[in-house]
Amino acid sequence: MQLVPKAKASLGKFIQNIPAMPWKEVFEFYQPLDDNIVLNLALKLLILTGVRSMPIKRIRLEEINQSIWIIPKKI
Repeated sequence: MQLVPKAKASLGKFIQNIPAMPWKEVFEFYQPLDDNIVLNLALKLLILTGVRSMPIKRIRLEEINQSIWIIPKKI
């Protein structure tokens, strides 16, 4: 029996929206982020660009030219 696929199919897709951080709290959150930690750099890039998380997860060095990030059309 294939219980897991059947259970997933019967439950449907679950989407949970997470509210955004209030803009007044962003500066306080951003300030202590240490540049020596990759995750913190990713968070800073996310905050500064406003892109969704998937482009940040899949960013490639070749996409950055003279401090300009050219985000690919298909991610």
